[in-house]
Amino acid sequence: MNLTLNDLTIDTKEIDFELLLEDWRWLIGNDVFPLLVSALGDIFLSRPNGHVFWLDTSCGTFTEVAETIEKFKKMTL
Repeated sequence: MNLTLNDLTIDTKEIDFELLLEDWRWLIGNDVFPLLVSALGDIFLSRPNGHVFWLDTSCGTFTEVAETIEKFKKMTL
């Protein structure tokens, strides 16, 4: 079976990210914006400088995964 990115992520059009991220602000700060949400509930966020981070909601960690959004996109293709 071939999986696509759409199979591994959820549609975020109806998500209230302010509410969703409210309890994580202590860890992620206020200057992030969402890029995508995994089907398991993890969130990939970016800072204004373009760095991309993975919010692992099961472990409570916030880890940089790419220096730019473009590099992140290449990783997800």
